[in-house]
Amino acid sequence: MIPKEKFPWQFIEKDKRQTNDLITFNHFDGSPEAYFYQSKKSEEMLNRIDQIAIASEIELSRTQVSSYHKFNNSIFEKVIYDINYRKELFNKAFGIEVNLTGNVWKLGCNWRTGNPNFYDLIKTKAIVIGVNNKLYAPGDLILIAEGHNIRALAKVLENPIVVTTKPEVKADFDNYKIDYNKDINIAKGEWYELQGDESITYELQQGICKVHQPNVRNSAIKIWNERFNKSINKNTQKMSQLIDLNKNTILYGPPGTGKTYKLNEYKEEYFTDRGVIQSSEEVLKEKLTQYPYWKIIAAILANAEKPLSVQEIAGNPLAKSKFNFNLKTKPNNIIWGELLGFADDNSTEIIEKYRRHIKLFTKSEDKKWTIASEKKDEIANIIGQELLDIAANPDLEPVQSSTSKIRFNFITFHQKYNYEDFIEGIKPLLKNDNIEEQTGELQFELKKGIFYNSCLEALKLIGYQSFEECYNDTIENRAAKFKSVENNTSHQFALFIDEINRANISAVFGELITLLEDDKRIGADNEMWVELPYSNGKFCVPANLYVIGTMNTADRSIALLDIALRRRFEFIALYPLYMPSEWWAPLLEAINQAIYTWKKNPDFFIGHAFFIFKPESDKTKILNTKIIPLLYEYCQNNAETVKRILLEAGIQIKPTSIKENFQIISE
Repeated sequence: MIPKEKFPWQFIEKDKRQTNDLITFNHFDGSPEAYFYQSKKSEEMLNRIDQIAIASEIELSRTQVSSYHKFNNSIFEKVIYDINYRKELFNKAFGIEVNLTGNVWKLGCNWRTGNPNFYDLIKTKAIVIGVNNKLYAPGDLILIAEGHNIRALAKVLENPIVVTTKPEVKADFDNYKIDYNKDINIAKGEWYELQGDESITYELQQGICKVHQPNVRNSAIKIWNERFNKSINKNTQKMSQLIDLNKNTILYGPPGTGKTYKLNEYKEEYFTDRGVIQSSEEVLKEKLTQYPYWKIIAAILANAEKPLSVQEIAGNPLAKSKFNFNLKTKPNNIIWGELLGFADDNSTEIIEKYRRHIKLFTKSEDKKWTIASEKKDEIANIIGQELLDIAANPDLEPVQSSTSKIRFNFITFHQKYNYEDFIEGIKPLLKNDNIEEQTGELQFELKKGIFYNSCLEALKLIGYQSFEECYNDTIENRAAKFKSVENNTSHQFALFIDEINRANISAVFGELITLLEDDKRIGADNEMWVELPYSNGKFCVPANLYVIGTMNTADRSIALLDIALRRRFEFIALYPLYMPSEWWAPLLEAINQAIYTWKKNPDFFIGHAFFIFKPESDKTKILNTKIIPLLYEYCQNNAETVKRILLEAGIQIKPTSIKENFQIISE
């Protein structure tokens, strides 16, 4: 509902503008500065949405250290921090979404022409290429073709522009042998790659052309209109299956029954995202991972118009993206340490042996920093031109990732695995160039284990960046956030543990074994937090973390799971499959029947994985290299027992001598 008053649109932003007939503003005192606007037209707000987001982000960050944090609204925070969600919300609110026109075009990508195809280029940049005499319009649908087959669809979002007005793409066009002249135009596009069960064939082979065939046009438009529903339905179906899988699950059974194979299925089906759109913030964070802290600081200072304080450096978008602002070591301290380590002689009192190899920064009398004058001309060679360009324009374009995004960690337990490896522990610190102070003495660091990191990744999917931030939130907010994503597969994380019973489970999990229970997790009714012994940090297991393990029931050389762990996990049995159509099914059934006659325990069966997808000609090889050695292990090297099992299963045995070490060999 829009209020009926003179200035119905009200918002804050970071930059100051003058009062005019459309708007009035008031200045908010204090630091950072902000301005409160009242406007007659919604366009004023829409045109300034980036500045509004920046101002709101600043205000939200201020509440993190005040009592007002409890009044923050999670939906509002998502609007501010998630550019894609913000775009979707404003499209719906103001009706500015580009609708389909019904026009459909075909675009090839130089497949099999001798030139490199540019499919990945235009997909990554989310654009389409056209020509002046065949202009696309916003809302037109483009078929991205490879020969007769359509690989993707793209909806045109803006009017095409002549490519020569975008000099930043010239190098890419030259690399891909695409004409870069006034006859070629480009337009922003929203992409959708066709899925396995979607197929469109268009046999007309000429270049860019309008599609007139009704069946092709209608198929493309139908797929486009149904793409989100299909994705939602698929995710809902996945999640309904995940709900049937307990948060703590162990797959158990004898060797070769598909336990690890099942883990890989879970990974691919439920915890891997493909074709993910990376937001501007995610693209920036990914690009900055390759640069050490000092180079990030150097790029910020090189692009600054004046010397900056440590606080001002910390407020730069690059610093916010690079540094974790919830670390116990505060970003300001890290920045200060980097500045001193790379400072010139007049700006630091650190002794020479702790100084870095390059004297890059200088400090003014008012304790502000800039690039040392003798280094300014060579700064691009020192830190790289790409980083300087990013610092000049950190608002990078969202891209569709060509790689998959995984939401899981994987580990195989062993007998020496312990609590310090799994949760956190003190580890020796190896020397490397990224460590600021080298004393020549053995140093140690507090290192987080895979379980702690998996829990943290699960937290981040909810919107928390640290356990400290989550703990300081209200119980009601925590419960609401986890409740809101419990049926959303993209917000679930998993830790897969192969051979979970090879480690001493009680020693590995320690006091955290209790926290695995559903009702003790974050957001649950009996939420339980503990203080970790090394870091003294607060810790609890997120409700969106799945712990899925495998257990080999035939290996008696390893410890059985204790009652405490069994009570907290659901166990799913995986035993051999006997497929009637396969040549090996009667043989495997006969072997396992013979094993049961001897052992009276199905945990020592032999699984179908030893035979599946193998030709019958491999039968003897499988028996001699896989099955018989396993039987020797089962029978503690008692050859007579192995022979009795094989004969009972109807397997012929060759006479052997000292040349074969009297080992049992099948015919």
